[in-house]
Amino acid sequence: MKNKKVLITVIIVLVLIVAVVAGILILKPFDKENDEKKTKNETISSETRDDKKSVDYEEVLTAFAEACKSEKDMEDFVEEYVDFQSLWAAQNSDEPSDLADVYNEADASDYEDEDFIEEITDIFLDFVSEDVEIEISDVEEDGDFSSIGIDFWKAVKFTASSDDEEIEMAAIFCDDKVVIIATPEEIDTLRELDDEDEEDGDDEEISLQEVEIFNTQFEDYEGTSVTASEVKALLDLVVTSNSAYEEDGHFVSVYTYNVSGFDSSDLNDACFNEDVEAAATEISALKSKIVSSKTYTISFVKDFDGFIEEVEIEEE
Repeated sequence: MKNKKVLITVIIVLVLIVAVVAGILILKPFDKENDEKKTKNETISSETRDDKKSVDYEEVLTAFAEACKSEKDMEDFVEEYVDFQSLWAAQNSDEPSDLADVYNEADASDYEDEDFIEEITDIFLDFVSEDVEIEISDVEEDGDFSSIGIDFWKAVKFTASSDDEEIEMAAIFCDDKVVIIATPEEIDTLRELDDEDEEDGDDEEISLQEVEIFNTQFEDYEGTSVTASEVKALLDLVVTSNSAYEEDGHFVSVYTYNVSGFDSSDLNDACFNEDVEAAATEISALKSKIVSSKTYTISFVKDFDGFIEEVEIEEE
């Protein structure tokens, strides 16, 4: 598990599968009606759903919180609450309105592929920590997603707390299955999407150029056996970039793995809050722990527009 605060790591992103559109993950589990394998799923539509079905959202969210305590519990959660057919459909949908058709046309051989199932399960297992204690409260339904043609989804707001931390979160459900757990802002963004609202070719080209220019400053440092001086140079670039791009929202977080003598908690907080000044201070502290006798592995995580948004540093 990443060296971030447990609650933040577990709750903010439940599963990083694919950006279907505009940076929102479309992960759509549906209710399994029996244990037999099906080569095709029944047609999904609001007309065939049981809209009167009572769903205990708090029970499902609490099950996830409990599953974070062990790999076995999380594997059981995945088996019960995750629909691999829906996940496969999400990866292969161009627009939100396409998802139901792709789901209905999926063949069991696609989503029951052993490697695919292992990939999804491993992602959920990444959020397991034996020390985690998460409580779910203030669960309430918050409308649907008919504005983007997915009227069988329901939004649910809730509060996740651990020790003295509290985070306001939201989830999407399809009946009693989790679709996505994210921030309320991400849920609102999804509701505002419009399949017909596309940029023209010139705007798309400019966007690609912006991504390339932004990423180029960091990309030479990616890889293994990176020297201490190179790591420090990369960290200096991050500080400079965060200051220069503060108004554009292209904040680059820094997360560490096993860097000797470095307590990353304050840096994690600064990055989570996208606090440019505090992050710069903590990055300076990190630089003092990057030593010439060690080498490091540098990797990047990109946002859904392609911009580098995380630098991950692991001591080798």
